[in-house]
Amino acid sequence: MTPFLQQRLARFVDREGEMRSFCGMLEQKDWPRPIMLIWGEGGMGKSSLLMRMVHECSLRQFGKAEVFWTDTRNHDYVAVMRKIRDDVGAGSFVEFTNLINFFTAPPQHRIEVVVGTKGAISAGSGMELATGASVGTVAGVNVEAGGIVIKDLMLTDPRNDLGISENDRMMRLTDQFINELNAAASTRKVVIFLDAVEKATDLTQRWVWNELLGAVRDDRLANVHFVIGGRQQPVIDDRWRPLIEEKQLGPLKREHIVEYLKKRGLDLDDGEQDLVAETIFAFTDGNPFKVASAVEAFARKRESNVGK
Repeated sequence: MTPFLQQRLARFVDREGEMRSFCGMLEQKDWPRPIMLIWGEGGMGKSSLLMRMVHECSLRQFGKAEVFWTDTRNHDYVAVMRKIRDDVGAGSFVEFTNLINFFTAPPQHRIEVVVGTKGAISAGSGMELATGASVGTVAGVNVEAGGIVIKDLMLTDPRNDLGISENDRMMRLTDQFINELNAAASTRKVVIFLDAVEKATDLTQRWVWNELLGAVRDDRLANVHFVIGGRQQPVIDDRWRPLIEEKQLGPLKREHIVEYLKKRGLDLDDGEQDLVAETIFAFTDGNPFKVASAVEAFARKRESNVGK
């Protein structure tokens, strides 16, 4: 963990209710709502909260995946599945990877010429790999120490020689992915973080809700939980409400600013601390990002005045 992340986690204030619900979701087997929605306007500390939640998963050694959309990283549904696969562990998604290669890799034609032989030829018979050894391919399959590994060629354009519609391709990939994700979650809890889904295309958003989250609703995924972050409150169909817990992030209160000042390590007496907290609260309205910026500006100013 970087020193910057350690500092942000150490100074984390407020959001006790959100973290209490999240830890309940992690710890209780019969937790009724496997999906948590967290939303709030910019600067309300959503990113810091998600970092804290990811850290909690790491402490418990749970499987976790993070898919965050930005203005320049607009993942489609295939990229979402690939990211989750790689975060959870590609070894659990061999058939999915094999299928995605089939749908994207152009066909390869091979001509074999056998001269002066009779009967079958054995390739690699009795072969053993020493610990840490690796060979390229045997009969077209990548072989590494510890077993056969199917590697994703990471191609994105669908093959045009299969005669399969995009919808059928989506369904087959999704079904295989869900089956293997469910199997991976049978040995340990998996938490998937999705942030700024509203920046995804309409198709990808529909896929997230109807297929990925729909697998939870339809009992095709067990022991998998989702945390979805965004800036706006999503419109939730009533059929989803029993599965979803919503958390709107509001501004910090004055006492939270006092706590932040203490965690910042500023040497202030009680009177000065209360005055600084009151002033910051008045100018920031409790917006966490503005509070953090104001406290840092105050700290730098105070340090520059030391010794003058």
